[in-house]
Amino acid sequence: MTRVVLDASVAVAWFVPEDEDVTRAAAEILDRIVDGELSAVVPELFWFELLAVLVRRLPGEGSSANAVRQLTDLGFERVALDPELAEQAERLARERRLTGYDAVYAALALTTGAPWWTLDRSAHDRIADLSISRLITA
Repeated sequence: MTRVVLDASVAVAWFVPEDEDVTRAAAEILDRIVDGELSAVVPELFWFELLAVLVRRLPGEGSSANAVRQLTDLGFERVALDPELAEQAERLARERRLTGYDAVYAALALTTGAPWWTLDRSAHDRIADLSISRLITA
């Protein structure tokens, strides 16, 4: 089983379709997780990012919480922010001009050895030379 650090942007695409090709690529990732081919590890902030976007983008009372519930049932490995991960994230944020959020994902990729799968081209481009991220494209 392949282990990946999953960005919230990929999970958002499962519930909020945008570009048809990107939506299809994200759906393939979800299928691979459900089939047990991929194992997702996420920083705890993943859930807060996901909920923040879904509350704004999904219509209907309870739809965002239901989406989060569906994903928690998939058993993603959750990683809390500890001092070591925070130090690594701070270094990456400062050196690579990443947001604090993106730096946490990148630091998690470095510490776990699992690639960070994201739809965020800008963040990916800032760390591409480290070979720790994969830009999900059509």
